[in-house]
Amino acid sequence: MSDLAAQRGQSDVLSKEINDMARMVKAKYSRYRSNDALDLGEALWIAHWYPDEEWAATITRKSLESLEVLWQAGICVILDMDT
Repeated sequence: MSDLAAQRGQSDVLSKEINDMARMVKAKYSRYRSNDALDLGEALWIAHWYPDEEWAATITRKSLESLEVLWQAGICVILDMDT
């Protein structure tokens, strides 16, 4: 993750925050679970920025599996904003 900050020329402060978050994610991602659609969507959004990272692939897979369970149970619905 710190490589992303460096590539984008971001400050040392931001790099430190990104590195802190990276350590936390790497320590916890294998246990990630949620049944909240908003949380799952946010996890997918964050993970999409890091397509080559193992943690992002794991979070994406787990999030999509959980969303499918919610969808099949009728808990997760798609809102049509045009109506």
